[in-house]
Amino acid sequence: MKLLKKGDTIGLAAPARYIEPKELSLFIKWLEYKQLKVKLSENIFHKFHQFAGDKNFRRDCFQNLLEDNSLNAIWIVRGGYGTTQILGELDWSNFVKNPKWVIGFSDITLLHLKLASLGIPSIHGDMPSRFGKVNIENFESIYQILTYGKYEYTVEIANCEEINLSGKIVGGNLSLLCHAIGNPNISFVQNCLLFLEDLEEYYYHVDRMAYQMYYHGIFNHIKGLLLGSFSDMRDNDVPFGFSVKAIFQDKTIKPIITHLPFGHSYNNFAFIHAQNICISIQNKIMRIQQNYYG
Repeated sequence: MKLLKKGDTIGLAAPARYIEPKELSLFIKWLEYKQLKVKLSENIFHKFHQFAGDKNFRRDCFQNLLEDNSLNAIWIVRGGYGTTQILGELDWSNFVKNPKWVIGFSDITLLHLKLASLGIPSIHGDMPSRFGKVNIENFESIYQILTYGKYEYTVEIANCEEINLSGKIVGGNLSLLCHAIGNPNISFVQNCLLFLEDLEEYYYHVDRMAYQMYYHGIFNHIKGLLLGSFSDMRDNDVPFGFSVKAIFQDKTIKPIITHLPFGHSYNNFAFIHAQNICISIQNKIMRIQQNYYG
């Protein structure tokens, strides 16, 4: 994977939910400020129910981006739902010969896993639909990876044990990861640091999904568990009684790190999926480092 430079082109893709032009205008200006060119997918502003075009149109448009050698990266504009519908019908034979960065999170979790199974890293990072609504550093962190291939974050945290953990980080949205179990298009990376995040789930739903992963032996083949943001969690009138961390501690003896600044939150910093990551916690400071070329 090559680093981006001024004048390179980023393709904006919509494999899932539709987006309005006004939702992209500020983001495109930001890319142009960074002296990057923009190429829009043909379906980018199409609307078919909640999708950016019907399934076949979205598949064909995303396939075109995968095979477009004028592009240096593909940035998914928003999540929602829809990538699962087209994933199994994509042809990766040309892409693996000339790969490019694919950027996004949430609904494209399975896309990250597919790329990982092909031995291709990708960028788990924020989406243009959230530009102007969340921390601008989310997008600057993606630019840092695209242009330098490395980053380092420090985050102040409380009530965490000191730890040093390193390994290949793989994962994404918990709900989608659970739905991927048994999917013939997806294979889970062994001996990885499994990353999980989610949004607006009931605690008992998280527990149920954790048990699904437990019974399929997922936790037997990881080095550790990394928990990002579990935003806007829901509970019943009678509380479930266990935190997200406690839910997973009940199902694995592997080390668990919480409070990672990744997921559906104001801080959603980027990381290179399916690449080695180093995380240390000392004196209530979490330090996160990756170097794609290191």
